[in-house]
Formats: sequence, C-alpha cells, structure tokens
Amino acid sequence: MPLTYRQMRAEDVPAALAVRLSTKENAVTLDELKEDYSVTPQSVADELRSDASGWVCEDDGTLVGFSMGNGLNGEIAVVAVAPEYEGRGIGKTVLAHTQNGSSPWAMKRFGCLPVLIRISARRAFMKSSDGGPPAS
Repeated sequence: MPLTYRQMRAEDVPAALAVRLSTKENAVTLDELKEDYSVTPQSVADELRSDASGWVCEDDGTLVGFSMGNGLNGEIAVVAVAPEYEGRGIGKTVLAHTQNGSSPWAMKRFGCLPVLIRISARRAFMKSSDGGPPAS
C-alpha cells in the first residue's frame, strides 16, 4: 500500500509524539520536551485546535512522519520521520503541506520562510555516508 498524507488531527498526537521520540537526529525524551519546551500531549492537541496545523504521513494506517507549524505566523515547529522511513521524501512532503497550510499573510510577512524550507528540504533531511550533516 502506498504512503498516504493528510492533515493532522488532535487524535494523532500520541502517535506523532512516538515518532518524534524515535528520531535519531535531535533525539529527545518526553520529559525533556515537557521540561525544556513545555510540550505535552495535551499542549500539542490544544495547539492543533487553535493556531497550529500539521500534516502526517501514514503507511497502512500507521503514522510514520509528521510536521507541525503555526498557521498564523508561518513558523515551523517540528518535522519528524520514523528512522526506518528516512530517505523517502516524507519529511520534505509533510513540511511542504504544512507550509502551504500557513496563511498567505504569514508567507508574505515572513518571506524568507519558503527559502529556508527549500534549504531544509535539500539539506536537513539528507544524510551523509558517515551519518553526519551533508558536506557543504
């Protein structure tokens, strides 16, 4: 079955956080998310019900990647892909969907965002042969 993409819903939060906690890059625990960033399952669900928007990627109904951002100001908060699904363009795709869900005002006001997203899509979601960041 092919990968499917859709808008993120509050009920996706537990699975999305599980993906976020499984990532190798910028690894973090749930306690660290709570203590350092005030991120809890409830706070993420609340954000999705207010100003945040996001997209998820599913493989046969299992959430394997997601992105969230503020739909009003265009800020991207997170892009996470389960390690076993890296390298398939999932991060780039959910990021693009989330970016497109931001208000036109945010894209105009923060005009550098599309450029940053293109750079991120080219660089941050690729790995070098030694597992480090890509060479410049």
